[in-house]
Amino acid sequence: MTLLTRTLALARYLTLMRQARELRRIIGALPKSAQRALASLALAEIEKAALDPQPQRYGNTDDDPYQPWSNGATEAFARAKSPVAQLKLKGIATWMAVVFHETKDSPHPMLEAVHREVLGFIGILKGTYAAHARAGATARAAAA
Repeated sequence: MTLLTRTLALARYLTLMRQARELRRIIGALPKSAQRALASLALAEIEKAALDPQPQRYGNTDDDPYQPWSNGATEAFARAKSPVAQLKLKGIATWMAVVFHETKDSPHPMLEAVHREVLGFIGILKGTYAAHARAGATARAAAA
């Protein structure tokens, strides 16, 4: 049973890291205004998922209790590749929320690496947002 669990965790790790690489490219291609919007949307989705009794299954459309992981990340990833801007941002934010909660307290070290990747996305987005806020505050202070 341990071998099966490790194999499933490895498969999940590979899937999530592939998706994370693609999302990093998508996020990097977004304009700064969209990145700022994504930062607040992602944090709101993470908080919303935390209110769910099973936050790691947030966004799941299949209620199969025997499935080791929800399909919420896969569906959110598909939306993140949409050409529609609002759908793309919502997909990225939902993916981050699902994967954040799914990997938060994982007993598998490789899934902890995925959690750090999601934290890196949040840091990048919050840094972008913080830089914009500082620039706005500096401009307001100079005007006053």
